[in-house]
Amino acid sequence: MRPWLLHDRDRLAQRSHNAARGGFRTGLGRRTVSAEVLRPPGQLAPDVLADVVARMRAVPILRVTETVSSGPGSFSPPGTITLSGDAFIATEPYAAGNVEEVWLLPGQPERLAFYLAGSQIFGELELDADRRIRSSRLVTSGHEILHEFSYDVE
Repeated sequence: MRPWLLHDRDRLAQRSHNAARGGFRTGLGRRTVSAEVLRPPGQLAPDVLADVVARMRAVPILRVTETVSSGPGSFSPPGTITLSGDAFIATEPYAAGNVEEVWLLPGQPERLAFYLAGSQIFGELELDADRRIRSSRLVTSGHEILHEFSYDVE
C-alpha cells in the first residue's frame, strides 16, 4: 500500500471533502490557508466497492490481523482474529453502501481509495485476484487502522 500523509490541524480536516475535489481556501482567525490536494488518480468506482463488500460477505472464514496507531509514539501490538467475512464486513464503515467517493487506482494489484465525508475517514483497500480484501488502511484524524487478511484458514 502507498503511504498517505494526512495533516489535521487548524480545522483543515473540516475542508477535506472539498479538498478531495481539487482544493480549498479557508480562514483561520487572521490567517488564511490555501491548499491544493489532488484526489486519487483513477476512475470513480462505487460499483467495485459494492462488489468487494458482497464478495467479503460470502467468505465463510478468514483471518484478519489488525494493527492500530493512535498518534505519534502510540503503538499497540497486532491482534489476530478468525471470523466469517460477513461478521468482519458488518463492522466496516465503508460497507453500508453509501460511499460515493471511491476510486479504482491505476496499477496492480487492484486497489480502491475512498473517503467517507460524514465520518472523515480515508481508506484504501488492496484486493486479491478474487476481488477480496488483501489488506486495508483506514485513517481518521486520530487513528490509523491496518488490516492484513488470510483466506487459507483451517
